Amino acid sequence: MHSKTRAVAADVAETASVLRDGRKVFEGPVASLTRESLLGHLFGSAMEKARADDASTNGEVILDVRNVGSEALADVSFVLRQGEVVGVAGITGSGRDALCATLFGARPRDTGEVRVAGHIVHPGRPSAAMERGVAFVPAERKIQGAFLGLTARENIAIGDLPRFWRLPFLRRKAEAAAVAGWFERFDIRPVSGVDRLVSTFSGGNQQKIVFGKWFQRGPVVFLLDEPTQGVDVGAKGELHRCLADAAANGAAVLMSSSDTDELTTACSRVIVLRGGAVVADLTGDAITPHEIARAALGIGLGIGVGDPAEPSTNESRAFAS
Repeated sequence: MHSKTRAVAADVAETASVLRDGRKVFEGPVASLTRESLLGHLFGSAMEKARADDASTNGEVILDVRNVGSEALADVSFVLRQGEVVGVAGITGSGRDALCATLFGARPRDTGEVRVAGHIVHPGRPSAAMERGVAFVPAERKIQGAFLGLTARENIAIGDLPRFWRLPFLRRKAEAAAVAGWFERFDIRPVSGVDRLVSTFSGGNQQKIVFGKWFQRGPVVFLLDEPTQGVDVGAKGELHRCLADAAANGAAVLMSSSDTDELTTACSRVIVLRGGAVVADLTGDAITPHEIARAALGIGLGIGVGDPAEPSTNESRAFAS
């Protein structure tokens, strides 16, 4: 528990009780709780650390980004290898929030080249990216990520509809079996809600449904923009573990997030954008919220007053907090 959180909790109570699945799993003094121990009591094994610290850097290059430029990006280059979970950090307007959509083809790309497993992916063509095994989870789940007016079954199945479609019929039994499998894998609740509208699920379960839609395609590259935004910490841990499993099975994951705690927990490498360009590539012990913030804000990196990449004071304070 952060010192500020502990101080607030101590002002409210001296002892705490934690309930999980209808049972008391902890009772003791607030002062004895750390953030990690509290989350452990709340979510049990769901909060096992997902970060792949020992991820190989010798895997095959799956995503090769060369000199990509757009309205929001300026000459971005990096590679993503098999088995990597790589984070993308940066303040709003740095290009971080445009990178994944641009690589996928959902936003215009003016210059540069994107290759997946050696094959060129042409700009502005999400269908071409999907054919090469690329998945994209956008930040705006309710607007772009899910069909809220359709059922969970329809949302998941639509990701790979040809698998179930045999003109003129839809193979309902095969579809139901596949969707039930994803409900079990992602622990989507309620388990009996396959035919409920997605709008009736919690935010965390909605996001799991979005993940299920893409996972069933067996992607080789995951492009994720704020993948756990608006979900509870338990669902966040489960999603991180599923991504780590996908990487362990040979996929490559690019995770753009404004949550530096998420990046330090889930990623074995973090690239930092500022002014539309990559300004840092952090690995190992350098992956901390402090170092990410320093690179994102240009602190101690020789940025002069008036540099167009230098953030405003208010923006700096907001990011650093």
